[in-house]
Amino acid sequence: MIRSSTWMIAPVLLALLACKGGSRAEGSGPAAEGTAPRGESKAESADRAASAAVPASSSKGGTLALSVIEGRSGVEDTGFLHIIGEIRNDTSKWIESPKVAVVLMDAQGKPIGVDSIAAAEGFGESALGMRHNVPPGEVSPFHYVRDIKKLARPYASHKLEPKAFPADGSFDATVADVKTDKESIGKTEYWRISGTVKNAGKPCSNPEAVIAFYDAGGKIVDTRAGLTEWDVKNAWPAGASLPFKTGPVENKWSFTTTKVWGDCHEPY
Repeated sequence: MIRSSTWMIAPVLLALLACKGGSRAEGSGPAAEGTAPRGESKAESADRAASAAVPASSSKGGTLALSVIEGRSGVEDTGFLHIIGEIRNDTSKWIESPKVAVVLMDAQGKPIGVDSIAAAEGFGESALGMRHNVPPGEVSPFHYVRDIKKLARPYASHKLEPKAFPADGSFDATVADVKTDKESIGKTEYWRISGTVKNAGKPCSNPEAVIAFYDAGGKIVDTRAGLTEWDVKNAWPAGASLPFKTGPVENKWSFTTTKVWGDCHEPY
């Protein structure tokens, strides 16, 4: 009986050793897609994701003629990097859901990883355009913000690439009666923007005004949303109008003019 039991145990031990050896071999090869290799630090993993997230040149539905007009950018004394600009629709048709893919780089020009949910899920950094639907020849402001403490290495520069989807212009909004009120408290000037936003297309959602602030040289330096009191339970009817307003906007970037657009998007 003892001799028979030993004979039965031997193949089992050999099988276990083979499995263990196979696991080691698999672990020593390339990591599975979307997973960090063994021994890779958090910073190295983030950098690898950043390199993979360098934006491509095409959008769904084919390459679109888009461009970026960069405005104010840099690290503020709060420790946050701000990149503000405009996505311009250079096509002959409407676009929707414009955004910029953002690649942050170090002094050597290498992509920097970001410790963020987007990076953890395999998505690169990006900033959505503030206008959901953009006619030919017009722009959508964007405002990218990132805490530089979340970066794997010191930031030195960036690359931006615009993306969007083709649209048919069914959803649109306009503004009227735009008013700018200015007040000073001590040496600080504040602006308040108000007016009316009107649905110029199909019933839509989230009506608001999109506001860009420009300096004397015409460079975009700040952005805001002019909010409306809208019942989120219902689609906003075609032809309907709503008042909008902003809170006080501190003029810390020496802006001299504004542009205001109406905005809404397809109901969920």
